This record gives sequence, C-alpha cells and structure tokens, in this order.
Amino acid sequence: MKRGYTITEKGIVSVMLDSLDDIRTFLRVIDEGSLSGAARMLRMSVNGVSRRLAQLEQKLGASLAQRTTRRFVLTEEGRRFSVRCRRIVAEVDEAEAEFAPQVGGLRGVVRVAVNQEFMTEATLRPVANLLEKNAELAIQIFARNQPVDLIADNLDLALWPGEVPFQGAVAKRVASSEWVMAAAKSYVERFGQPKRVEELARHECLRVMRRTPETHWILRDARGREVSAEIGGRFESDDKAALVAALYLGMGIGLRSRGEVQREAAAGRLIRILPRWQFAKINVSVISAPGRLKIPRVRAVADALAEAAALLE
Repeated sequence: MKRGYTITEKGIVSVMLDSLDDIRTFLRVIDEGSLSGAARMLRMSVNGVSRRLAQLEQKLGASLAQRTTRRFVLTEEGRRFSVRCRRIVAEVDEAEAEFAPQVGGLRGVVRVAVNQEFMTEATLRPVANLLEKNAELAIQIFARNQPVDLIADNLDLALWPGEVPFQGAVAKRVASSEWVMAAAKSYVERFGQPKRVEELARHECLRVMRRTPETHWILRDARGREVSAEIGGRFESDDKAALVAALYLGMGIGLRSRGEVQREAAAGRLIRILPRWQFAKINVSVISAPGRLKIPRVRAVADALAEAAALLE
C-alpha cells in the first residue's frame, strides 16, 4: 500500500464507477463491526468479504482498516473514506429508486432507531407483517434512550417521541401518545391500589434512575388540572426494558401508553391505576434522513412504523 496517499472526492467517484459492490461491502463491515457480521448480513463467506476489501484498498492505494475476523478498526483514511462514501452511496440509492421502479418484492436493508419506550410486541407486529411479505427485505432496529444522528450512524429512519432531535431530518407526526399508570394484577392483589394521588407515596412505584432521584410524577386530569405527586418505591433502573419487565412481574406501579394498558387490561394482565389521572400527551414522529423516503423499502418501513405508532394511542 502507498503511504500517505490522499483520498479525494474525485478519486472516490472514479473508484465507485468500478467498485460499488466493494464499497457497499466496506460500509456493511463498518456497520456490523466485523467481517463475520457483514458476511452473515450479505450472505457471503468471510473470505469473500475480505477479498472485496482487499480489492478496494488495492484500487485506492491506501489501507482502510486493521482487521481480523472478529475485529475491524478503521484507519484515519478509512474513516474519511467511509464518510464520503456514505453520501455518494445514498445518492446512488436515491437515483436508482427514482429511475428504476422496484420490480417484485422489496429488497435490501433498512436501519431504524426506535425509542426504547416503543419496543413492544404490539408495535413490532406491523414490522413483522412487512418482513413476512418480503423475503428479500431485512430490517435492523436499534433501541435507543438518547437521540441519535441519522446520517452519522447510517440510519434510514427513527420512531421518536416529543421534539424532533435530528437536525436536517424530515419528520412526520404519526400519533399522539398518552402515558398512564398501571400495575400487574398480582401487585394489586398483594398491595391494593391507591384511591388518591397522595397515596402514591406509600406504594411501590417503578422509577427511572437519573442523576437526581425521581421523586415525583407530574399528572393531569381530564380538565387539565396538574399536580406533582410524590411517589414511593424501592426499584429504579436506567433501562426502560427492565422497568417494563418489573411492571409485568408485579413489582410495582409503572407507566405505559394508554393503548398498551387498554389491551393488557382486556387480557387480564394489567390494571389501570388512578384512571382519572394521566401524563401530558406526547407527539410521536417517524423521522427520515434526507431523501431516504424516495427508496421503496424505506418508505414501506416508514409506513409500518406509522401503523405501529398508532397502537400507542
């Protein structure tokens, strides 16, 4: 390899004319974090993936990464190359989608960030139905508590509550989620349920662990009256999945969307607590990276996410 070789935009475009598949492979290895992970996603052998990377490096005259089967670390030139390639590959994908309409079923990979609050069986069902109908489609979902950068993290879409945290992204509000209090039937059988908001201080409330302890819940009634209710409870976690599991295990009173509580109450698994009170409504949006909705597979997944969000209401 040539030392100190400078990879330019013109050089990338020249290489891409002959090496688009090699570059897609390179980006897939970055996303999966290893040659073996990329090989599984691409349905190739590890040797085949390694050979494509070697071909790419040979054409560029530069080393892109230090790699083993299980470890892949970009060089500085590999990092710069990947940033420029993502932009160019995205433009190629958009052009193909615009000028070459999809024939047959959807195919390819769609990468989605979903707020952890929304990771439920019900909200994943529309995604499962889409996969069942499209054998060549793959969907990767990343559960997140904190906002992500769609472009830097190579994500196509996000399903997110509240204010849109992604600069330059395209957002479409698809639902309005209202969170209410609930407990498992087993909890109510053992400890009863509060009759007034003041009684929450004497109950086991499942609390989000933050830098400052969660000691109060801000609740509203149907007339818009707002109260700051003191809460008790000995279980707290910074993992939303753990709080959901604790709720269904009967460890305390927790917070879930109105739609989920209605479904689970009908099934006999949850009981709504203090039904006159709830939290403020939160808008839910499907957010896309610029231009990605022109790609049929991305647009189809966005529609599935919108359907999923409706189940939160």
